[in-house]
Amino acid sequence: MPMLALLLLCAGAFGHATSADEPVLVDLPLQSGSSTRVAQPAMQRELEPASLRLFHLRQDRLLRVGQQCLSQEQADGHREIVGEARMIQLWERIDGHWRIRRTLVIDHRATRT
Repeated sequence: MPMLALLLLCAGAFGHATSADEPVLVDLPLQSGSSTRVAQPAMQRELEPASLRLFHLRQDRLLRVGQQCLSQEQADGHREIVGEARMIQLWERIDGHWRIRRTLVIDHRATRT
């Protein structure tokens, strides 16, 4: 329920699609295999491609919702998954290219060891 409320809030704040039946056909760089750096140099976030969902807000804006695995480099050099996070990104098409406008991390959980 909280996720639905957040999505409805974002949809109201950023506008609505011209038609509810309008298909979501976008060419976003999904970055399924890439990872981005976070605060600690040895910590990385990696998107779980199976969790990715797109919500069309209007013709030039959409929400991207997904899970991320947080991994940390250990002393022996291997990476260990230390947590999970849910994120929401607001994407906007500017001059024909999709760009991230905002990123929200809405839930952090440490993995059980």
